Amino acid sequence: MMSVAVLAGCSSDDGDDDGDDMDTGNETVVGDADGSTVPDAFETTDNTLDTTGNGIIDIYDAAEDGSNDTNGNQVADEFEVAITGGTDANSDGVDDDALAALDGDGDGEGEGEGEGEGESESESEGEGEGEGENTPPGDGIGTGPLNPVALEGDAGNVTFSWDGFNLSGTVTTNPDVGASSAALIRGIAASNDPGTQLIELSGSGPDFPYPSGLSADQSAPIAAAMGAGNLFVRVQTAAGPVDSFQLLPPSNAVVSTYSALTSADSSVTSMGDAFMNVNTVTGDYSFYLSVNITDEDEDGNPITLSAAHVHSGSADGPVIIPLSDTGSGTEFSSIGTMNEEQLAVITTNNGWFNVHLNDGTTPGPSLLSGQISSPDF
Repeated sequence: MMSVAVLAGCSSDDGDDDGDDMDTGNETVVGDADGSTVPDAFETTDNTLDTTGNGIIDIYDAAEDGSNDTNGNQVADEFEVAITGGTDANSDGVDDDALAALDGDGDGEGEGEGEGEGESESESEGEGEGEGENTPPGDGIGTGPLNPVALEGDAGNVTFSWDGFNLSGTVTTNPDVGASSAALIRGIAASNDPGTQLIELSGSGPDFPYPSGLSADQSAPIAAAMGAGNLFVRVQTAAGPVDSFQLLPPSNAVVSTYSALTSADSSVTSMGDAFMNVNTVTGDYSFYLSVNITDEDEDGNPITLSAAHVHSGSADGPVIIPLSDTGSGTEFSSIGTMNEEQLAVITTNNGWFNVHLNDGTTPGPSLLSGQISSPDF
């Protein structure tokens, strides 16, 4: 199951008459038009972008992830070119390299620049006046409807489309779910890691449309997360959060699959599930594995887990990707980029998840395993 998200067109009005507005409605413009000492590219009055209400877009907010803020303006130092001394092709105060790293690659950037109507580009190409050339951000994303994605527990569905620049669409929840909000999250759905909220969707339920009027700099991280398969929807309800499966681009360069983990030992009642999401073009991947372990084995000994890996050829084959404990002792994950040999293992259905029992040895005997296979390959 897949879900679709929406990136909207760029525009912003800084409220003055100096001609540097990009009519987005989110009041994010180039430079520092209001003299606040905070570059306008980091500022917004849209609470879907600024859930803390401090005027700083969440993805740049130092308080959101504990980043350094040496000048006390609430913007993470790593994004302020005045502090980093890096490059800033469109003179908006945002460090280009930091933004590219946030996006996942340099092709995800977009700027609105110049006076009057600015340029909206996928790559930094300088400043200019008048209407600029538009280039779709990111390679391999494609255009068209995204694969439909279901929310957990039949709570609703997600339908989005990507036109090469922007997402559009709606998260539709079942009325009895009592959904109060919905957001796009960078991370792995249904994992112990809460991920990073990129944007809150519009509406108050049961329907949540993707907001319009995002600037290119705001849209770029969302496009990059989707292109890497690290984007999903989270819906807040009175009973708690409900996640969707990953949002995958229409190019189908990113594929995903679930594997049910089982054990050859009939006395083991613990079961598990593992999720794999991999871009077969770039090798970018995210893995998530969860085990519902029993409190003790048939002899009354506590059951704990020591490690989890992706193996080649079989559950006993060489380890190609180690998974890290998320801190719960029952959930493991990994995000990164595979080399050609590792990718070949996965795309030929020769990868195996394996969870190891903690018996004092390293890594411990196999407890649960499951083959990674997908009809998409």
